[in-house]
Amino acid sequence: MPDYLDSAQLFASPLLTISDWRCRGTEPHFGEEEESSGYVLVFPRTGLYVERRSGNDRVVADPSRVLFFNAGDVYRVAHPVSGGDDCTGIRFNGKALLEFVRQNMPSADEDTSPFHLPSARSTNPMVLLLHRLRQNLLRRTTPDKLAIEEDASALLRQALELQLERRDPGQEPVRADTRKAHRDLAHAARILLAKRFRERLSLSDIARAIFSSPFHLARIFRSETGTSLHEHQIQLRLRAALCEIADGARDLTALALELGFSSHAHFSFAFQRNFHASPSEIRFSSARQAKLSRNTKAARVLLS
Repeated sequence: MPDYLDSAQLFASPLLTISDWRCRGTEPHFGEEEESSGYVLVFPRTGLYVERRSGNDRVVADPSRVLFFNAGDVYRVAHPVSGGDDCTGIRFNGKALLEFVRQNMPSADEDTSPFHLPSARSTNPMVLLLHRLRQNLLRRTTPDKLAIEEDASALLRQALELQLERRDPGQEPVRADTRKAHRDLAHAARILLAKRFRERLSLSDIARAIFSSPFHLARIFRSETGTSLHEHQIQLRLRAALCEIADGARDLTALALELGFSSHAHFSFAFQRNFHASPSEIRFSSARQAKLSRNTKAARVLLS
């Protein structure tokens, strides 16, 4: 079946464009080649898809990642998990971005491909900043261009810092075939967790499902991703919670249990630790912004 793709532009200026994409992909095999028309950061918010870029490298796109596209990048997409995905993309003015890179990344190549990694693990501050940026755009009829562009530039700066991260130089060299096997194993684990992050899985459950040994999987996953399987699962749960709260979820206890947390207290502790705000505070902030937006619209009607 063909993929269903819907998009909505949230913001546009000469400097950048911000859009939401909703893809209800149902095809587990890679589709036709597509080409990026610009320099884009893509933040998956829900779901999962897999990309294949030049050189046959696979990119697993889930809510724990940020994806990087240079102008002209060629890719193909598959959806191994039913339900598709929701993403937000920020497309930057090419001239402005390249100038920014030259000023802030002196070691970057002097070419038109400033992004040398296809993806990186996004940080919680980035996720929270993106959430607040989207809420402002969705709630306000007239966004503050300066604030939006500064928030987007902050996301770009943080994303470029992720590009500069390097693996431990003290690591022993790994053969190319072994490196690929390790990367494929981590990808398989991330795909499984994207499907089943709400379940209370054991290390043996995950290893058995992807035909690995538990301790080998735990070591390789941390080496490849920089985090543990459990922490990755918690991040997927928390980012799903952020989306649910933004969509108006009111029963936080029910939400916590649905996402696989043992209790409301466990959920609240993890949320506060990662986002430095409680679920109730985030919900109140979103609701207050919605109320302000409604009041503004009402006032305009009365004055018209």
